[in-house]
Amino acid sequence: MSEINTVRGKKDDTKKNFIELLNYYAIKYARRADLTPEIRLDISYQAYEAQKAKEYGAITELAIEYNISRRFVYMLIERLQRLLPLVFTTYQTMKKLSKKEIFSKILSYRFEGASSLGAISTMMKREKLDYSGASTIGRSLSAMGALIPSIESIPMDKSFQITALLDEIFIGSTPILIMVEPKSTAILNIQLAEDRSAKTWSKHINYLTSNRDIEINNTVSDQGTGLLTGIKDSLIGVHRQPDTFHALSHRLGDFVRIFRAKAYGSIASEYEREEVCLSRISQKVFDEKQSYTMRLV
Repeated sequence: MSEINTVRGKKDDTKKNFIELLNYYAIKYARRADLTPEIRLDISYQAYEAQKAKEYGAITELAIEYNISRRFVYMLIERLQRLLPLVFTTYQTMKKLSKKEIFSKILSYRFEGASSLGAISTMMKREKLDYSGASTIGRSLSAMGALIPSIESIPMDKSFQITALLDEIFIGSTPILIMVEPKSTAILNIQLAEDRSAKTWSKHINYLTSNRDIEINNTVSDQGTGLLTGIKDSLIGVHRQPDTFHALSHRLGDFVRIFRAKAYGSIASEYEREEVCLSRISQKVFDEKQSYTMRLV
């Protein structure tokens, strides 16, 4: 029994000695009072600059000078690198958008950018914005859409004044006359017609104005002859303006045709004068033809 107690005592002594040995050699960290925040910042800056300049042995020299470990120096460099973006980033970049501003972005991406829910989600996640899930964006748009009245109130005691867009589309060679209200994009009248004559357009316009309390006070259309005459006959005194494409592109196209014709005429004249010069028989004939050509010019 005494032998068993002796063996157990030896094991306890060995365990105690082992723990004391670990405690003696274990790495212990204690914040040194002599390493003030200013000194730590100076060490990290020197080490950061040395690392950027690839100065060999600079980290070791700092460790020896301040009686610290190389690991501690690298830790200070890492902290400085994390701190730099927070210190020097502009306020606009750091500012966190409010919920109202985020939903304004969603509406802008949806209506001005014509982006899908997935594309909006991707762009918002790239900007690290809240509410960037595709399902969240979809529910938010639906909720905002429900706040907008689906029916516009029209006073019954007076006619409803609108601007009308008029144009033709085609199925093969068969024209379809169409009139649209630009604010709501509502189709006011659409008709499969036999032709695009002024008479047909007049009937198309009169059908809307005679059967409903709608007053057309402005029209927008292209330069089609039948359409212009139909508007003039049916909407006397109503202002009409050309659409942007026809107002600019067609007029610029007219200038192009005029200048092209003048340019080709000048080129043809130059070729003619060249042929006159090259076909001379003698100097006398050349002088006579040259003087004749100059008189023509």
